[in-house]
Formats: sequence, structure tokens, C-alpha cells
Amino acid sequence: MERSATASLAAINVMEEETMNQSLEVLAVTDFGPGNKGTIGRKMAEPECRQLAAEASDEKYRRRPTNRWICVDKRLAKPEHRVPTAEGEADPQTAGGIIITDTAASFMADAGGPKLSERIPTYTKAALADGLRPVMHGDGHGAAGCGANKTLRSSLQSNGENIEVVVPLAQTVCAYLKIESWIDEPAIRQSVLTGQANAANDKLWDITPEEVTELAIANGAEYEELEGEHDEAITRVDVSDDAFDKSAFAADHTSAEDSVGAFVATLGALRNENFRRAKTHGQTEQDAALKTMRDVLFNIGVCKELSSEDMALVLLG
Repeated sequence: MERSATASLAAINVMEEETMNQSLEVLAVTDFGPGNKGTIGRKMAEPECRQLAAEASDEKYRRRPTNRWICVDKRLAKPEHRVPTAEGEADPQTAGGIIITDTAASFMADAGGPKLSERIPTYTKAALADGLRPVMHGDGHGAAGCGANKTLRSSLQSNGENIEVVVPLAQTVCAYLKIESWIDEPAIRQSVLTGQANAANDKLWDITPEEVTELAIANGAEYEELEGEHDEAITRVDVSDDAFDKSAFAADHTSAEDSVGAFVATLGALRNENFRRAKTHGQTEQDAALKTMRDVLFNIGVCKELSSEDMALVLLG
């Protein structure tokens, strides 16, 4: 796929208000810009990339979100850990699941504050109290098999290192999420810098990724072990209200010769949850929008940390 200039994302026109009965559309096919540190991704010619993007927007994978939040990881849970969903539903996804994303967002809100070991129980219990089912995951390597969990600190750091790439990308996603009336460029920039400052504060990082998982489970989170390989070629960012049936997509894109997957961030559903939860707790719409913006930043940061520069970003809505 031919690389695009991240700065050009700011010129993408935000589409008119979509309704739930409209089909998903591919809003943009681009990349995460320079500075990616990982290895996940696949070099594709542009027609192949756009074809995969179109397939990822197919209505047959579109589902109503459950209240069970899982990671962006395309890998599937081992059979003994799989949790059935109702007809027409799928689990929504964000980097590391709702606990890790909420924790990361908190590190971007204020400098200093509680240690990681104090934040994990707080955000686990908060999700449960708000009617969500937070999920942590591992893999064959153990309880720290979640890349977003392992790179929580480094993603905050690298967002700061890549601030001129990350800020315009986040600003564009926030516009598609229709929260731009509460969010401006300085607010995004300040969140990145606050996260970077907290990442540099050794006193805040007092437990390992394995201990993060164990602590979340001890406070009520569910656990699943994922299996398979990372073959993600695109990151599917959905700004609609819906979730994605990653099991069906994986089945349709796996053969004896090859398999190709997608990281999935259901950011529209996450936005809706943030606004619902803010209202429940007497917070403002701006509070919900700021939280959503920081969630966007973390999802970007994790993808840049785990992906190569061949990773394509597909924005759907």
C-alpha cells in the first residue's frame, strides 16, 4: 500500500450524521504515520488493501454491542474460555479492554496521582458498578499476553515522542466521533504531554503486566486466554454505534494457505458508553468527550507501538 501523509487526514471531510439503519461505509483508508515500533502488519498493494477494507465493512459482520468489553486483538479465545453472545450481538473492543483503556485515559487526565496498582482496582470496580463486564486476556505466554497491557506505559511515552503525528490523527477521529465541539487541538496535545510525563514517573508504575491482570481478576474482571497468531493487516476503527463479529470475519479470512486479520476498535460504542456513564455520575458532556478523546489517543498509541508502518488504518462509519 502506498503510504499517505498523516497531515492530509485533517482535510478529510466529516460525513453527515449517520443513522443506525444506514450501511457502514469506508470513510478513509490510510496509515498511522511514521514512528511505529512494532512488527504486526502486512505490506499490501493499494487495491488489495482497499478490498480488505471493503470486506471489513460488510454488513454481515455488523452487530449490536454487548456490555462485555474485550481487547482489539483479532485472536479468538480458546474454546473453554469462549462466551456465547445473543443473536445479532458481538463484544465491543478497545485496546486492552475497558480496564486498560480507562486506566490509560486516567494517566492522560492529570499529572501524578495514584499508582498503577491503585488505578486497576478502581477502574475494574467502576466498570462493574456501571453495568459493564470488563475482560482481561492472556495467551499461551501467560497472563501478560495482551499487548495493550504490556505497552500501557510505553504507549503513553511514544505518543509524546510522536505528538506531531498523533495529535492530528486523534483530532480527525474525534471529528468523526462528533465530539469536536468539546475538543480542540490544545486539549489533545495537553493530554498527550500529561500522559508522557506520567509515563516518565517511575513511582506510578509499581506492578508488572502479569500483576495488572491478576489484580483486575481479583476485583471482578473476567479472563480469557487467546490463541492463534497475530496476522492483523488492518486496524478497523468503527465510529458507528456498532460492534464487529471478529469470529465470523476470522472464519471467512482463514484458509490452509493464508489468514489475514484486523485489530478492531469500536470507538463509536465506546463514545456512547462514556456519555452514558458520565450522565449516570453527574458529569458533563465535556467530561465524556475528554475521556473519549483520551481513549482515542490510547488506541492510536497501542497500534503504533505494536504495528509496523505497513499497518493500514481503516475508518468506518
